[in-house]
Amino acid sequence: FALLKHLTMELRKFAGSIPSQKPASMQAPTLVYPTIRGPPGMDLREQRLEPINNGGDIEGITLDAPTTTLRSLRLDTSTGRVLGRLPREIGTFTIPGEAENRYGKKEFTLMVQVVEPLPEITEPRTVHITIKRMRQACLGRVFSL
Repeated sequence: FALLKHLTMELRKFAGSIPSQKPASMQAPTLVYPTIRGPPGMDLREQRLEPINNGGDIEGITLDAPTTTLRSLRLDTSTGRVLGRLPREIGTFTIPGEAENRYGKKEFTLMVQVVEPLPEITEPRTVHITIKRMRQACLGRVFSL
């Protein structure tokens, strides 16, 4: 028994520290998305809206768009990239989803903010907007100027 204990101790010295958890590649995908913000109907094809994945490879992904308002959004099933168009309805939407691989499933949340675009200024001398109204518009509190 003493010899076995000695060999075990030597093997532990040789192997180094034992990790406390599985490596990320051997875990379920853990996706973190940036908040998607834009005007109604914005096309997301030109945007690079891919999640940060702190887990293993994505083998399957679903997005539970609860209303018809959000049906225009979808995900690339291999990368998790957000595709489609923003809804036409102004507001903030929280969309649950789930990513999986052979090591398990993890839920994630996709936040979408559809905001009224700022007015185009074609003739600067004719546009009069107060600082307070500009600040409110930037914060999404004013929907028409």
